[in-house]
Amino acid sequence: MLASIPALFLYLAVLPWAALGLDHRLGLIWHLPGWIEPVSGLLVLAGAGLGAWSFWELTIRGKGTPNPLFPAARLVQGGPFRYSRNPLMLGGWLCGAGLAGLLRSPCLLWGVGLLVAGGMLYVRRVEEPGLLARFGGAWQRYAARTPRWVVLAVIAGIMLAGLPALTKESEVVHVSGER
Repeated sequence: MLASIPALFLYLAVLPWAALGLDHRLGLIWHLPGWIEPVSGLLVLAGAGLGAWSFWELTIRGKGTPNPLFPAARLVQGGPFRYSRNPLMLGGWLCGAGLAGLLRSPCLLWGVGLLVAGGMLYVRRVEEPGLLARFGGAWQRYAARTPRWVVLAVIAGIMLAGLPALTKESEVVHVSGER
């Protein structure tokens, strides 16, 4: 569990801090409707809860960790893994998207989007072939009945609905006419 702290710190502190700095540097302002804050807060809570539940399932039932260097010894098919093959990633993505909404940071949303794309590539090219090699037919049966990411498209749609509210800060013109 301690090995997860650096990754959580990078994802929940360093990435948002860097994204907010980039937003400021680029002069980006994300004018989102007021309802986005409670929705974003719920996404953060849901993502954190899903991530914690998934971590628990992998460590307790799976007898391992989410870390590819110390993978689960057993194929976990219960808990949130009953509904999604990758609930831990999904939880992180939900949390990141919600944080982007709370902070009104388009750069953070783009950063989370890049992590989603990288995660999807990793799952298809590395993780799932490894699971097939380790668990064989049990993995194939599980993968056939369980989707990868259940609500990802819905969350992406909600967050992308706010993109038209993105504006660039205009230059300030002083009374003397100087910029």
